[in-house]
Amino acid sequence: MRVTHSLLHAEDLAQLVEREYAIAAPVRVSLLNRGFNDTYLVTDVEGGRRALRVYNREKYWIRSESDLRFELDLLEHLAAAGLEMDAFQTSHDRYHLDERILVERPLASLAPYCGSGRAALDLAELRKLGERLTGEIQRLRTIGGAYGIIHADLHRGNTNIDGDGRFVTFDFDHCGFGLRAYDLVTLYRGADSPKQERERWAAVLAGYQQVRPLSPAEVAGFPVLAACRAMWDIGDWLGAAGRTGDAWVTEAAIARLLADVRKAEPDPAPRLAGEAALER
Repeated sequence: MRVTHSLLHAEDLAQLVEREYAIAAPVRVSLLNRGFNDTYLVTDVEGGRRALRVYNREKYWIRSESDLRFELDLLEHLAAAGLEMDAFQTSHDRYHLDERILVERPLASLAPYCGSGRAALDLAELRKLGERLTGEIQRLRTIGGAYGIIHADLHRGNTNIDGDGRFVTFDFDHCGFGLRAYDLVTLYRGADSPKQERERWAAVLAGYQQVRPLSPAEVAGFPVLAACRAMWDIGDWLGAAGRTGDAWVTEAAIARLLADVRKAEPDPAPRLAGEAALER
């Protein structure tokens, strides 16, 4: 009988850690979380703690061992150099979060679930909106410095605060090349959001721009990136349906996606300062 997903025994993993890593033995291993990967807590004999990740296979963004080596090289670079990703160099390759991953693949994954009339109509509209999103992604990529290495899944669950009050970012499993502003989109809140959430977003954006200023076009593009994120999220979960199931893909779920994509329409292109001055 074939196996889609299995869970490794913690005691056997402890033996592997003692054999393969320079960690004070004996070690104790316990499961922290099951998700797209399995994450374990490793505690050494002196009480030191580390995280051990067991990667699941057959991910659409992992094509070979080179992709995994890229992530490890990036983690080592960030540990040594901080967030200076522009200086990162590696001989390994990684995927791109382009229109194929953000738009085309999710739409293709949804097609088998759109047998009803309502779902088929919603998918047809999503495809039309997807064409426009593709054009916007390609336009944003032409902006100097807007495209590079990103975390790509920077939601609040992947950020923590350590005992010294410093932010710690982890789970680089989805890292790759993409629009850098995309890393902020999980925190983006549009004009129809509650006031407190919009104020929080404004603070996040202001803090980010103190380190890396965004062009007006990148700021105006956040609604586009929000729509792309909503599409990508559906495709990402469907990519793991063999392990996590697909009963959640209903007419209502497809309708909610369409509503999110409609709501996240791009703002008008920002006017140049000269154009604004002429009006005055």
